[in-house]
Formats: sequence, C-alpha cells, structure tokens
Amino acid sequence: MKDLGQLRWLAVGVILIAALIAVWTLRDLEVRPPRGATTDIGATLAMRRSGHALIVDSLRSDGAARRAGLLVGDRIETIDGNAPGSLEAAEHIFDSRSRHSVHIRRGARSLDLVIDTHQG
Repeated sequence: MKDLGQLRWLAVGVILIAALIAVWTLRDLEVRPPRGATTDIGATLAMRRSGHALIVDSLRSDGAARRAGLLVGDRIETIDGNAPGSLEAAEHIFDSRSRHSVHIRRGARSLDLVIDTHQG
C-alpha cells in the first residue's frame, strides 16, 4: 500500500512537469484567428514572438490554403516575396489581392506554393 501512495505522488509530479513544459512551449506563440481576406485563404496563423516565424496553426478543409498544399505546422517565410514581420503584415499582404506566392519551410524542405482564393 505504501508503494501505491508513492506511485501516485510520482504520477502527480510527472503530470505537473508535463504541464509546465507545455505552458513554457506555448507561451512563445501569439495565435490569432485571421481577419478580412486572410479568412479567404482558410488558415489560422500564429506568430512566434521570438524569431518572427509565421506558422500555419489550422486549416479550413475547403480553404484555398489547403488546396494550395499548406499543412499545419508549415513555416511561412515569404508572402509575395515579402517576409511577414507580424500577423498584421501578413493580413495586409493577404488583403492586397486574391493570388499569392508563398515560400514555406516544412521541416528541412523549402517549397513554393500559390494560394488562389478565387480558384475552386
């Protein structure tokens, strides 16, 4: 019975450590649902506060971003040749027109995709 009590405390400790690691990891993301024309691409974007990386956080199943080949977790490096410095900058670029060239990093791979909100 004494071993069971120690095992419970060990489990509680492991859960607390895991929760702290999750909070520490996620504190660096500023997630905001897209506004305006960004909604038209069908993606929610997150900006890492350190390093200014724009990350695809979620995709709408019928959205232009998914049709173009974006995946959750992709890192958007440029939109129409411009590095988005903030979520607002990315939204402004996406608001400017309906077709966008996007350079992404997916793991070790670099890809160039075209997002067209008037297609499909």
